[in-house]
Amino acid sequence: MTIRTLTILTAWAFVIAISGPLAAKEFLSPSDAERLGMTEAWHRQVGSLRGAEGIIDIQVWVNKSVQLEYIEVVLKGGGEPPAVVERFPTHRLGRNGRPIGKRESERLAKLSVLLLKRRGIDAEIRSTTIDQVRLHVLTEDGNVSAYDGETGQVLWSIRVGQPRLGYSSMGINDRFVTFTNGTRFHQIVAMESEVLDEAGVEVTLPAGRPLPSVNIDRLPVHGVVNAADRAIFTLHRGGIESHTLGGPDPDPAFEMFHGKPLSKPATFPNSGLVMWPTDQQLVYAMDVRYDPVTLFRLPIEGNAIGGITGASDKRFFFGSTGGRIYGVRATATGEVLWNQSIGDPIYRAPFLSGERMWVSTTYGSLHCLSATDGRLLWPRPTNDMDHVFAHVGNRLVGRDREHHLVVLDADSGAALMRSREFFVERLVVNQDTDRAYLVGRGGMVQCLRPSDSEMPVFLREIPAAETAEGSESEPASGDPAGTRQPVDPFDAGGQPTVDPFDAGGQPPADPFGGGADPFGGDDPFGAGGDPFGND
Repeated sequence: MTIRTLTILTAWAFVIAISGPLAAKEFLSPSDAERLGMTEAWHRQVGSLRGAEGIIDIQVWVNKSVQLEYIEVVLKGGGEPPAVVERFPTHRLGRNGRPIGKRESERLAKLSVLLLKRRGIDAEIRSTTIDQVRLHVLTEDGNVSAYDGETGQVLWSIRVGQPRLGYSSMGINDRFVTFTNGTRFHQIVAMESEVLDEAGVEVTLPAGRPLPSVNIDRLPVHGVVNAADRAIFTLHRGGIESHTLGGPDPDPAFEMFHGKPLSKPATFPNSGLVMWPTDQQLVYAMDVRYDPVTLFRLPIEGNAIGGITGASDKRFFFGSTGGRIYGVRATATGEVLWNQSIGDPIYRAPFLSGERMWVSTTYGSLHCLSATDGRLLWPRPTNDMDHVFAHVGNRLVGRDREHHLVVLDADSGAALMRSREFFVERLVVNQDTDRAYLVGRGGMVQCLRPSDSEMPVFLREIPAAETAEGSESEPASGDPAGTRQPVDPFDAGGQPTVDPFDAGGQPPADPFGGGADPFGGDDPFGAGGDPFGND
């Protein structure tokens, strides 16, 4: 072999080493998606200059505070549900760059009905509303963005912080996106709000504006989670800190726990209950809806290194390095619903859809269990699986241990496709809708949906946010979940609290008789005399 040939082979080997698989795709082609019974909803570049490696965090969020309305043209007598011929979103942007609104959508729908009638087709219009789905992205250069999860439209984008200090994963709810940058805690207002200026004129404040950041005295780890009206994050030396959302908190709550935290605290959307594991084979639960209070700590077999998954009805699920999977209800004392032995160590949080969950072990075995009682639902596990991150129709979308795309049958676990060409660089775990979000190495995000599901199907029931509407700093009120009722010592059985010094709306009476000296104005010691009678 000549020196020239050796030089060429060495050069190609170097290119392969630095660039990865030559045939790697940025997104699935329409034909590849069609083979899986899926259709591309949208794709766009959302990464940083370093592509997917520059994405710190990417999360799906169902915003129940924003309702999207669609005016639909449906066939009369076409079965149940009626077939939708055409759909006009009221939030679609017109030529002026503003939403066309309901009136224009209805006009377009009525015109469509008339055109169908000329062809002998009987149709009518109806209105449908859904919760808005958002995709939030945080990159290593401090860019925080929100996208419409169904169209890919940019809702807002802002750059904050100092990239050299590093960023954590995000906490998200309807009103705020939070994260830490070094030892600074940042909050981004996620929605528009109406306020009155100094002249009493109503002004619209845009979404995506930052609030003043706050310094953190201790070192935060594993990222932020938003629960109720608080942002919570664990600290390096066995503590957890929570800040009231909406403004600088002069007195954040702080509690200690045993061991070092192993993962970001977990919660169910719009819940006030959080849970996190430590390296002492313990799991802690906390209620943060009022003054944050630790509910219990639970000893487990092994450590829950992979993290915890929150579910409805105050439930949490996690696997351990001891090879067991746990279902726990976060009550005041902690209720272990069930625990199931898998035998192999688990380093991933379960993926939950309905009452089924999928958990992969360190050896790549993917198991399907009942979330109700922990029963194994598959006769045998599927091999060579790293993680499942989406449930699209009757298909599971995940990646193998080499991070290549895998699509499975949800009922049996049989592999429908294993792509050696698509490398899943970043996981976008979506337990909320029947959409799969794929991130290629270059930072291209592609949204796939079932071919027969133009509108999103919501996979879990999320309650309305427990935070109060109105001021950005207004705390939550009431106790919608009803798990803990703080007792007011002056409460009168649900009646208005009685002020013991209240005089029926009059100025409170002086308990000492209108200011009179309770000793009659005389010196009790005889105007300076010796109290023992020694003059």
